[in-house]
Amino acid sequence: MLMRTLFLLDIDPATWSLIDDLHLNTSCNIKWKNQLSKEFKVHQGVKQGGLLSADLYKLYIEDLLSLYETSNQGCKIGHININAVACADDIAVLSDNPYDLQILINHALQYSQLHHYTLQPQKSVIIEVDNKARKATNHNCVFNLNNQEMPNVTSSSHLGIIRSTSRMKSETLHVEQNTKKARRTAYSLLSAGFHGTNGLDPVTSISIYKTYIQPVLTYGLEILQPGPSNMIKLEKFQKSLLKKVLSLPPNTPDPAYLYHIGCTSN
Repeated sequence: MLMRTLFLLDIDPATWSLIDDLHLNTSCNIKWKNQLSKEFKVHQGVKQGGLLSADLYKLYIEDLLSLYETSNQGCKIGHININAVACADDIAVLSDNPYDLQILINHALQYSQLHHYTLQPQKSVIIEVDNKARKATNHNCVFNLNNQEMPNVTSSSHLGIIRSTSRMKSETLHVEQNTKKARRTAYSLLSAGFHGTNGLDPVTSISIYKTYIQPVLTYGLEILQPGPSNMIKLEKFQKSLLKKVLSLPPNTPDPAYLYHIGCTSN
């Protein structure tokens, strides 16, 4: 289906042939809990983990995205449709009307059936966002995906960013998630000498922090824009971690560690 879609888009024959070679006679294994499955042939879909995979999948579902773009259902900003936020195979459909939302869900289901791929019911959930403009939010709506009721949850991850029933809850949950991931990343680097005393020199440690840990800690913050309380949580984690890595006492004034990472304190 992918190669047919690319062919109909009339892309350069040499490029088409190259992409075809990347997907021809491919096989795959699944690793789960340190166990590896038997090898099996891949007959359809976009190559997992490939550099071109995200862009190729956008082309693969371009008709669905075009359908959402021209649809009258879902949320809008002025005359611009924002009823679907998508990247590769992750799609979030948005609507303030439950009937419109069910129609948008049906579009995705029908498109998946037409193009022979399966939507995972475990990963397809509903989040009812609180609306301050309304006195009450209807939490009794039921939405179905392929005759199965979709779970109504209080939070879920989309493109690695936690979404919840309110902006404040989304910020708090996402900051907590980022902090946990950053802490796990730091622990995984202990064997490389990222532990302060008798470890790597400060310059190397700071370089490792900026390369591997800081991006994890700050992921998605430019979108959620956390408030002061959540920013303090992030700052406390960074301060505690860097003081340990730099072998500084906990009561060391902040300018000391800020100087090492190239920042200044007001």
